[in-house]
Amino acid sequence: MRTVEDANGLSAEISYLYDNNLNLVAIADDNGHTTHYTYDTNNRLLETRYADGSVVANSYHPDGTLATRTDQAGAVATYTYDGANRLLSKSYADGSGQTFAYDTAGRLTTANQTMSGHTTALTFACQRWAM
Repeated sequence: MRTVEDANGLSAEISYLYDNNLNLVAIADDNGHTTHYTYDTNNRLLETRYADGSVVANSYHPDGTLATRTDQAGAVATYTYDGANRLLSKSYADGSGQTFAYDTAGRLTTANQTMSGHTTALTFACQRWAM
């Protein structure tokens, strides 16, 4: 159990429960709100169930990378990766999402976000400093 205090001096007791593999399985506040977490046999988070009954669910590729995440509203995000398990894309059925590109050293070079048919692009550059 832990007591947390906000900037106004209000405090709350928060309880944390872990399983034998040290996975967090529940968080409860002193108002009786509990969030539950469920894991697979590889200790990957499968489900987060909030006090209001809403659920976020995850599925995984055989290599252990996140394949899909379904949020509380039922929107499904699908994730793809390159051969080095770097995230290449996160996409939704409505066409929104993000894409990522990397240089040969594995550094992020571009990130694009598409929402409502509009794409925002970010470009990253690595600076090398001579000594």
